Amino acid sequence: MPITKLRAAASASPSEPLLTPFWERIPKFFLWPIQFDPLAFIGICAVGMIVASIVPFIGKLLALVIWFYFFRYAMTVLVQTARGNFNPEAADLAQESGDRRPIKQGVFLFVAVLSVALVVGFAGPVIGVLFGLLVTVGLPAAIMIIAIHDSLADALNPVEVVGVIGSIGAPYFLLCLFLLLLEGGDIVVFRLLGPMIPDLIEYPVTAFFSMYFLLVMYNMMGYVVYQYHEKLGYSVDKTFDKNAAEVAPTAKAGPPLSPRDQRIADLMRDGDIKGAIDELKDDMRYNRTDISDNQKLHKLYLALGESDKTLPHAQQLITWLVAADQGAAALEVLQRMRGIDANFSVPDASAVLPLAEAAKASRNAPLAIELIKGFDKKNPNHRDIPAVYFLAARILSESQHDDAQAMRILQAMITRYPEASVVKDATIYLTVLKQTSAASAPPPRSS
Repeated sequence: MPITKLRAAASASPSEPLLTPFWERIPKFFLWPIQFDPLAFIGICAVGMIVASIVPFIGKLLALVIWFYFFRYAMTVLVQTARGNFNPEAADLAQESGDRRPIKQGVFLFVAVLSVALVVGFAGPVIGVLFGLLVTVGLPAAIMIIAIHDSLADALNPVEVVGVIGSIGAPYFLLCLFLLLLEGGDIVVFRLLGPMIPDLIEYPVTAFFSMYFLLVMYNMMGYVVYQYHEKLGYSVDKTFDKNAAEVAPTAKAGPPLSPRDQRIADLMRDGDIKGAIDELKDDMRYNRTDISDNQKLHKLYLALGESDKTLPHAQQLITWLVAADQGAAALEVLQRMRGIDANFSVPDASAVLPLAEAAKASRNAPLAIELIKGFDKKNPNHRDIPAVYFLAARILSESQHDDAQAMRILQAMITRYPEASVVKDATIYLTVLKQTSAASAPPPRSS
């Protein structure tokens, strides 16, 4: 599809009037890693590579550790960019990708290479090459899934990968082309500069340029997730209009900050996060449940970095967001808190179903199942039990393709809760499953 048509398709949605398509931001992606914070990070990594190249025995282990922390940073860059936080300081403050995502990415790449090798061995080189091309095309989508959903299982699920590609559409293949070109960027640079680089620092210089181009790639993938976050069912911290000044420099500036928000911004700029929190809480004393102010307070607590304050407030915020029918935003808070405390949970039982629904909508079926598991036993006689059963059946059918178990759950729920409001929809769903199962069943053998 021509670039002009891609641009028209991206600007057609009324919810994206201020967003610059990613293919028009290519120069900014190249400039992003040479800002102070990312440049300092990859510079330190390169210095570490000098040590790794001259220290015997443990040098290779040190290099592996450096690469691990680099990919941890790169994943954080992708996540923060996907949320609309384009300032490099967001990645430095957050580092919320944790230890698992780089490991999961490594496991995915190992499985991908192994699967291609197996296909080549069993089906021959021609089929192997075709399969390898499919894996290569799906690789960016898989990395996005691991970054934003922290799920290796979803990344290995072809249905989830195709779902991401289908949600982005034709521009996804343009992204693949740019990433393919960037993949060899460090090699081109090194060939140009190679003769001028002393042998002692050849390896760290090569690593520096590799990290530079990788940050360009991860920043680009994060921006693509941000550009299509509505289609992907992904919640962001800053909507398009809030990023208008950055993503669309010609757009009119927004309204000036209120006096209170200006005071908070000044305190943040001076590094007085506690003072900013006190200022906001003092202003909220007559309306402590205001969602917008509590979302600001949540971000301030995150910046403060004290989990004993962040986690309890997040539990309250999730309850208020769910009550305001903002399940996707509540799920974002939940996942963010799980990065701080893996055992983080929501004490409000009424928030569980909306959170699980939001998890299902964002293609995170494992999280949805985890949230509703044992709900009826933990909360006997709760009004959401029938709807939880219905959601469990839909997940079993749509994500795990276990129609038999889904039908059993639906039948039991309809029998046990005939007056529930979801019975009508559940009955229709059950009927469709029965018809589908009957149509797909093999015909009886003739005697």
